[in-house]
Amino acid sequence: MHEASLAFHLVELVQETLARHGLRRALALHVEVGALAMVDPQALALAFASAKQDTPCAQAQLQLTFCPAQTTCPHCQTLVHIQHRTEACPSCGLYDGWPCVGDSLLLKTLEAD
Repeated sequence: MHEASLAFHLVELVQETLARHGLRRALALHVEVGALAMVDPQALALAFASAKQDTPCAQAQLQLTFCPAQTTCPHCQTLVHIQHRTEACPSCGLYDGWPCVGDSLLLKTLEAD
């Protein structure tokens, strides 16, 4: 379950950010989960609950937002929403582009005091 590794990395990232800005604790993490990120949101939430114990993130809420995957077809320049990297463009039938958004896990905002 790589979600545990991701959760511990999120906690480390937040701790570094808190220290850099002279803050004491995290209150909320707003994380965007891309449709192609290969992350199970429920597993990430469970792993985060464990990873944050005895850290400045202990009271923080993890707020996950789903981000659909989309790319621009390199052939006809149509914006395409995709569920899998191998889907064809609905306009021209071709597809060999990479997702522009929706293939990552991103810490969008951090609420702290």
